[in-house]
Amino acid sequence: MLTGKYRRGQPLPSDSRAAENPKWLSVEETVYDELEQFEREAKDAGLAPSQYAVRWLLDQAGVTSVVAGVKRVEQLSDLMAGC
Repeated sequence: MLTGKYRRGQPLPSDSRAAENPKWLSVEETVYDELEQFEREAKDAGLAPSQYAVRWLLDQAGVTSVVAGVKRVEQLSDLMAGC
């Protein structure tokens, strides 16, 4: 959800896990309000939403690592660019 690929009123991206299994994702409208706020914060920080999520986690006291699930090497490279 924090990658920025899911948008209110838009079809699921064809390469997403949710498209592979539509039962996986059920989103209420209020979740989109929160995602849009999150995306604004990421933009203000100069980061992609996925980078902002990882950066936020790493900034938390006691968090020493983050496990990220990616499907492609480019996704991992993108995440690392924000660290």
